[in-house]
Amino acid sequence: MRKQHLIGKDVQDGKMLNRRLKQSAFILTKNKEAGFTLISLLVSIIITMTILAFSMQILHVILTQNSSHSFQTLQFFHFVEDELLGSQQFFRDDNKLAIINENNEKVTYSRYGNLVRRQVNGRGHEIMLRNIAEYTLEDTANNQILLRVETEGGQLFEKKFSTE
Repeated sequence: MRKQHLIGKDVQDGKMLNRRLKQSAFILTKNKEAGFTLISLLVSIIITMTILAFSMQILHVILTQNSSHSFQTLQFFHFVEDELLGSQQFFRDDNKLAIINENNEKVTYSRYGNLVRRQVNGRGHEIMLRNIAEYTLEDTANNQILLRVETEGGQLFEKKFSTE
């Protein structure tokens, strides 16, 4: 009796034939190697660095928003001080800082809503400072005027100007 009927199509003369799997888009082959490769490590490092870079930018934006109010207010004090240096006289008029400049014009700094505005001879509307909660002027000892500005964020700034 021949054993030919027991022999399958992959076996010939007792030996297994080397058959290659056909590559197809519909057949997934399993790779028995597990672990990280250099490419997967590089991809994970790139993703981590991208997340860190964006988080640093967001943190920078959050921190500079508070300091921008400080810068604006200090710049406002600098503008007022420059105008006072070139003036003939200045005084407090209600809650307005009134300055008589070298051209004999009356320049006033006053609160207008949540703004501080500058006017010349009661005309114009030059915005000097935004987002303020309080703007007060006080006469102090030694012929000084205290200008106090509080921002909507709660930061308080004060500057004294001597009237002499």
